[in-house]
Amino acid sequence: MHRIAWLLSLLLLAPLADLAAQGVPPLAPGARVRITAPSVIDHRFVTTLVALDADTLLLETEFGGRLAIPLTSVARFEVSRGQKSRILKYAGIGLLTGVGVGMTVGAFTGEASCFNNENICFEKKEAAIIGGIGLGFLGTVIGATAGAIRRAERWEEMPLERIRVSLSPQRGGGVRLAASFKF
Repeated sequence: MHRIAWLLSLLLLAPLADLAAQGVPPLAPGARVRITAPSVIDHRFVTTLVALDADTLLLETEFGGRLAIPLTSVARFEVSRGQKSRILKYAGIGLLTGVGVGMTVGAFTGEASCFNNENICFEKKEAAIIGGIGLGFLGTVIGATAGAIRRAERWEEMPLERIRVSLSPQRGGGVRLAASFKF
C-alpha cells in the first residue's frame, strides 16, 4: 500500500516538475517594464518596476520619483527580456541593396568601362558581376555596422489577468507577500 501511495504521488507531481523546468523568468522589483495606461498617462512609457501589489503598480519615474498606477487602469503591461542584435538583418539588407545597385550600375557602364588607356575593358556581364560583388560587400559592411549600433529590445506581454498577488499573515506577526504568474 505504501508503494502505491508513493507511485501515485509521484505521478501527480510529474506535471509540476515539467512546469518548473520551463524556466520562465519571474517578475521582480527592478525589472524594466513598458506600460500603457490611457486613463493615467497619455502615452505608453518605459520605466522600472518598484513594487506590485494586489491592485497597484508602483513605478519609478525618469526623475527619480515614484508613480502608483491602479492595475484597473493599465491597458497593456510588458516586461523587457533583454536586447537582440540586428546585425544579420541589416547586413542582409545591405548585401541585397549593394548587389542590386552594383549590378545595375555595372550593367549600364559595361563596354564603356575601360581603364588604363583602354587596355582593360569589361563587357556588360562582367561589369555587372564586378559591381554586384564590390557594392554587395560594401553594403554588407555598412549594414552590419548599422545593425550593431541599432539594437532592438525584446518585449514580452504579461496579461494582467495572469498576474496574481496575495498577502497572508504569518506566525510570529509577519506578513507573507506571494506573486504568481500564469503562462
